[in-house]
Amino acid sequence: MKHPRAPVANDPIPQPQKRLRLGKHERRILLGAKGPSADYATLAIPSNDRAASEAVRRAIRALHRRGLVQVIRQDGKRLIRLSLFGLAVREAFRTQLERGEIIRWGRNWKKLRDFLFQERARLVHELLRRSVVSIRSTARDLLDLDQNAWGFPETIESSRTVQKLIAVAECKSLMKADPACLPPDLETLYQLSRLPAELLERLLTAGAITPSLQEHQVRNRWQRRH
Repeated sequence: MKHPRAPVANDPIPQPQKRLRLGKHERRILLGAKGPSADYATLAIPSNDRAASEAVRRAIRALHRRGLVQVIRQDGKRLIRLSLFGLAVREAFRTQLERGEIIRWGRNWKKLRDFLFQERARLVHELLRRSVVSIRSTARDLLDLDQNAWGFPETIESSRTVQKLIAVAECKSLMKADPACLPPDLETLYQLSRLPAELLERLLTAGAITPSLQEHQVRNRWQRRH
């Protein structure tokens, strides 16, 4: 029996004609696994029951083939988490999974597809936000280190990257702004930090600064005018 593949961006996602049947181990894994934005986690596999441990491994392989989970190996251990498609299936068909029923797409396919696209947009937004938070945290730590160098400037690496990070950390407007609204790119943040403080505040308030903003746009739109 053919199973629906995991949809991708810009895919029309045709409604599958086949239903999805999952075994008890597959359902348990799908219901208990962490989402695609979480870290990979180990799955408890019975070590004293060879048949049960092999059944769990088969279930993981089956879910992975269907695009419902992501699997990696680390230090000899198998780590898993839900794929975006797996999360959508779990949220759309949780009742059927808990009851052990066969999943019939039917009318629910549109609901699953809509959830998939909404969740993908949310995850992209969250990943961009995390990138900005990471850049600002690194910048803040470097600034603290620079300010506590006890008069020994050679203790701070004089690379351009470090200088740009410190410049971002010294920009109060960028450091207090909502990270979800900022571009997740150091070069763009650095160019924003070079703008006059009043102009930067106006741009942030007006919503002119967005995650999609690029370095050359900052230079062309605002820096050349000031």
